[in-house]
Amino acid sequence: MTFLIGSRVEVVSSANTLEEGLSGIVVRDLKNAIVMLTDDNKTKVVLKKNRVFRFETNGKVFIMNGNALLGRFHSRLRKKNRKRKGKQNGKKHRSQGKSA
Repeated sequence: MTFLIGSRVEVVSSANTLEEGLSGIVVRDLKNAIVMLTDDNKTKVVLKKNRVFRFETNGKVFIMNGNALLGRFHSRLRKKNRKRKGKQNGKKHRSQGKSA
């Protein structure tokens, strides 16, 4: 899932036990944190690192490690595309174009 804003979120696991069970709607996706609007209309900022989140969007549920969500949305998207380009042809890019 690449787009988090508007999704329902719950903190499943955290080093800070006060954050566990915290739930709401994602209103902002920051580089190292998620800003959510809780059920009692308070905004909470939860760091992504070393936490596990449960997202629900369009009737689908996703459990994701916060470490995989680190970085800005466009940076995560660019990193994902770079990995795909390297695996497309199964060739090593450095050896292409070199002649002896």
